[in-house]
Amino acid sequence: MEQKRIRRFIQGLNVEIQEALAAAQLDTFNQALEKTQRIETARGQVKVFHDRKRRQPDSSNFATGQSSRSEPPFKNGRGTDGPRPADDVGGGILCAQVCCSELEAFALMATAAISLWLVQQHPIAKVAKFVKSGTTFKKKAKKIRTKVTFHRPKTLKKDGNPKYPRISAPPRNKLDHYQILKYPLTTESAMKKIEDNNTMVFIVDIRADKKKIKDAVKKMYDIQIKKVNTLIRPDGTKKAYVRLTPDYDALDVANKIGII
Repeated sequence: MEQKRIRRFIQGLNVEIQEALAAAQLDTFNQALEKTQRIETARGQVKVFHDRKRRQPDSSNFATGQSSRSEPPFKNGRGTDGPRPADDVGGGILCAQVCCSELEAFALMATAAISLWLVQQHPIAKVAKFVKSGTTFKKKAKKIRTKVTFHRPKTLKKDGNPKYPRISAPPRNKLDHYQILKYPLTTESAMKKIEDNNTMVFIVDIRADKKKIKDAVKKMYDIQIKKVNTLIRPDGTKKAYVRLTPDYDALDVANKIGII
């Protein structure tokens, strides 16, 4: 009679294990947790029974075939460990009449089921919200390279749009047309250039180039320039020969300036 009750208990516990695994797959954690606690309780009782069996070996009388123990450690659901737990269904009926092979198989079955449920629970808790939202996971394709050189990507470069000026006042142009043209030369050779070659001679800033000299003369005297030649004098100053176009007479411009 006891053997039938134990077998029914093991079959019912196996059904509960399957329900716990199904609950883990369906992501109902409360139900799975409750089933797992009941499985853990039964597993602990199996371990206690094994420990007692090892500590208290059965000293049987081989001559008479009778055992020294008069009753099993559990009797009618009660034993030396007190009353049966309320949440353990049929856990108290485990007794010495169950052979060790059945107990070991039952313990391995419960342990494997609990371990499998814990392994299945871990990815569900991490990925449940992504699976419910319909997000698909795709493996990144391997990039095919056709060249042996590597280049950094050309990023977008925007123009500066400062929210406030970084300096208090804009810088002044220190090389304006007043600074470029210092003064005209009135030497005899310069006068000869004015009369013969329609060319005016100026002393200019050392930092001025031909284009700046041309623009400065045009802005100062409102005349058109054909060509500009420059040289550095031995005293370190720069001299500029400014040749006018045929439309303008250098002698009239010099007279207007007042160098003649």
